[in-house]
Amino acid sequence: MNCPDKEALSAYLDGETGGSESAALAGHLEGCGLCRARLKTLRAVKAAVSAAVQAPPMPADLRRALQDMIPRPAPWWRRLLGEGAGPLRPAAAVSFCLAAALALVWAARHRPGRSSRDELPVEMLLAAHSQYELTMPLAPEERIVADLAAQLDEETAGGANGPY
Repeated sequence: MNCPDKEALSAYLDGETGGSESAALAGHLEGCGLCRARLKTLRAVKAAVSAAVQAPPMPADLRRALQDMIPRPAPWWRRLLGEGAGPLRPAAAVSFCLAAALALVWAARHRPGRSSRDELPVEMLLAAHSQYELTMPLAPEERIVADLAAQLDEETAGGANGPY
């Protein structure tokens, strides 16, 4: 193979050559010291030029114009309520949302294995609140619950029949 010209070496250096051409140039470079030296010089020149010259920043108006050229899909809510399906499209969307909400409510209320064990007794909650009261000062709203717990304790301890 004859020695390649500078354009071919530059294309090889930039990775712009095809598979067979790239393999042929690599094979030639293994045996040709003159082409290896040219490639080394070409690599140094390209590195010096790219270090010395920086690309100017893109103007904001050009960036905006290019971004405006990119097609964007409409938001989901606009596609849902959009044109083309007539007046039935919004009604179908609302019906679907209501059906989904009803299904979630039904599933929450009728889940298998649900029993009264899932609920905490009031006495346990009041005891936890009393324990909290001992470690942290209570806000005025929390005092109502603390007074209710104390009243409940008095009624159960004294055996009095209260209004509850």
